[in-house]
Amino acid sequence: DSQNRVRSMALIHEKLYQTDDFEEIDYYDYIHSLVNYLTLSYRELMKRISIQIDIKDIWLDINTSIPCGLIINELITNSLKYAFPDGRKGIISISITKTKTEKLILEVKDNGIGLPKDFSMENIDSLGLQLVTALSKQLHASIDINTDEGVCFTLEFNQKK
Repeated sequence: DSQNRVRSMALIHEKLYQTDDFEEIDYYDYIHSLVNYLTLSYRELMKRISIQIDIKDIWLDINTSIPCGLIINELITNSLKYAFPDGRKGIISISITKTKTEKLILEVKDNGIGLPKDFSMENIDSLGLQLVTALSKQLHASIDINTDEGVCFTLEFNQKK
C-alpha cells in the first residue's frame, strides 16, 4: 500500500513534467495511469473487477492533484481489498465533474458488499481511510458516504490555488 501511495505521487510529477507549463495535469490521463499501475499491483483481483473512469476535460494543479490522487488511490485500494470477497465480480467507478460554480465533485464507488453497519469515518482504524479524512481536510472537501448499493464516496471541493 505504501508503495502505491508513493507511485501515486510520482505519477503526478511525471505527468506534470510532460506538460508545457508545468502547472496543471490532465486528470483523466493521470487517473488512467494510476489505475494501470494498481491493476499490476492487484493482478489477480483485476481478473474479476473492472474499473471505469469518467473524467472529461479536468486539469488540476499540483496542490489539488496530489491530495486528490492519494484519496483516489486509497479508495480504489480499499474497494479492491474489501468490497469483493469470496471471488465476487464487481465494478469500481471513478468520476470527477465540475459544477457551474467551478467546484469539483469526485466520486469513487463500487458495487461490492458495502461497509459494516457500525462504520463511521470518525472511528476508523484503517490507515487508508484516515488518510482520506486528512487529505479531504487539506482540500477543504465535504465527504458524503452512500451505502445503498456497495459504497459511494463523494467529495466536493474547490481547486486549490
